[in-house]
Amino acid sequence: MADYYNHSPKDLAAQYDAISSDEVHKPWLSLLDSLKPKLALDVGAGSGRDARWLADKGWDVIAVEPSELREQGIANSKGYAIEWLADSMPELFKVRSIGYRFDLILLSAVWQHVKPNVRDRAFRILSELLNPGGVIVFLLRQGSDKDENAARQFHEVSPEELDQYAKDRALNKLLWTQTQDVQRSHVTWGYLAYQSPDDGSGGLSLLRHIIINDDKTATYKLGLLRVLSRIAESYPGAVIKRDDVSVTIPLGLVGLLWLKQYKLLILQHQLPQLAKANPGFAKRAFNALMDFADPELRLGAVLAPERAKILEQALIDACRAIHKNPAHYTTFPGTNRAVFDTRCATPTRIKTALMVNLEYLSRFGEVRIPAGIWQTLGQYACWLEPTIVHEWQQLMGRWDYSVRDRGPSLANAFRWEDSVRFTGQVRARVNELRKRGDVIACTWTGKRSKELDIDHAFPWARWPNNDLWNLLPCSSNINAQKSDRLPSQVAMHRASSRIIEWWGRAYCSSSIEQQFNEEALVSLPGLSRDALTLESVYEAMLHQRAKIKHDQQLAEWGPR
Repeated sequence: MADYYNHSPKDLAAQYDAISSDEVHKPWLSLLDSLKPKLALDVGAGSGRDARWLADKGWDVIAVEPSELREQGIANSKGYAIEWLADSMPELFKVRSIGYRFDLILLSAVWQHVKPNVRDRAFRILSELLNPGGVIVFLLRQGSDKDENAARQFHEVSPEELDQYAKDRALNKLLWTQTQDVQRSHVTWGYLAYQSPDDGSGGLSLLRHIIINDDKTATYKLGLLRVLSRIAESYPGAVIKRDDVSVTIPLGLVGLLWLKQYKLLILQHQLPQLAKANPGFAKRAFNALMDFADPELRLGAVLAPERAKILEQALIDACRAIHKNPAHYTTFPGTNRAVFDTRCATPTRIKTALMVNLEYLSRFGEVRIPAGIWQTLGQYACWLEPTIVHEWQQLMGRWDYSVRDRGPSLANAFRWEDSVRFTGQVRARVNELRKRGDVIACTWTGKRSKELDIDHAFPWARWPNNDLWNLLPCSSNINAQKSDRLPSQVAMHRASSRIIEWWGRAYCSSSIEQQFNEEALVSLPGLSRDALTLESVYEAMLHQRAKIKHDQQLAEWGPR
């Protein structure tokens, strides 16, 4: 199959583009027009013809194509709201690793390429990528020419097979119709559409049960859910393993965020976290964290040996507490089966200076999370966070009535590190470059400006992130215009060379280059330490932009 599509991609692209998408998709056009354009996945996008067609109708499109046709599609799609991925069925590994969920999935003349022995798995993966109410559409090619089928590696397809897969996944059938190919008498086309139930459940019902209904004699279950939701939303690069049923993240990262949240609650605000006792993890090392500044407890921080020893012991104590308590006792309703499977390990003791990164945090063990729960934790984080915090405050108030009188200070006790907007590090770098004679232009327009602000590319008010890659020099008037809006895809593409150039000039071969790399690796999806380039960081930034836009329904700034 790959040889056929890689042999002459330009000719194939011209052949596909010669037939309009309106003509090809006429049998289900009324269904498409009834849907509100949101985020679509075009699997086997080829030349990008259908992706451009959907984009013209207002959809943001993720186009997946494993063959060299993808390069033709990219070239033909400039200026469209389309992001491309080199990915393939049945795994769709890159799509899943980014954390997308879609309102429309289109497989046009693709299913015949999927081997029958992996189709059940392929359909399950596709169905799990649907949002509640999302629609998946198949165009089935059914041809009677056995020689052609063998030469192009076409496998037999049938609507009955897909109907059974859909029934197994509780999808509702919306459409079945069949047409004759206008040029080939031996080929017919079947059009099938299914819809995910629009009940908004997924993992939310389980999470709601844990937050609201589960018995609690400590805040630990809430603390674990809050940390996991934070990681799922803000650190998509933290996934170290992924399969069809679960994702695995470093237990040390969970422990680090655990320490940060309880440092505020216990050490700074003296709030009760258990009904009748003191937290078991709050030992000497934890108490010593009172002298640590926020930047020392973030990914990319470099600690001197003595400070590193303190943090390491605090992490060991925290990871053991998580493993023995909330991870063990947070179970599926009516069972003793743990929702979160943890493996705890003790790392070799640190004797030198330490960089706090994913590689180091992986030494403390792992947390395995059901894939559907992980998806829900990230997608609905902006709603889960206030729900968890509210229940947490109510729980503390039942143990200590004075908690209810704390007022605004109680909200401050739940402040994450990035709840404070910080641009000082990048501002200092701009001033350094200007002093040596560099001209710093506005990243979004390319125009010189005496008055430069430091802009959070992804708005801090909607997605709090002070990472270096997210902070860009910007003229004051453009920053005011952009405000708390997300840059459009077109705005990102127009500024792409300036974004990459800024990163290279400001961070490459500088004292903060490693910080830039570590932050990008954990907070952007799909990056690899072994193949990390500024261009790959930019591509990951585009995919994170699309995910944030649709998860939070953010308004956009710039041309579309």
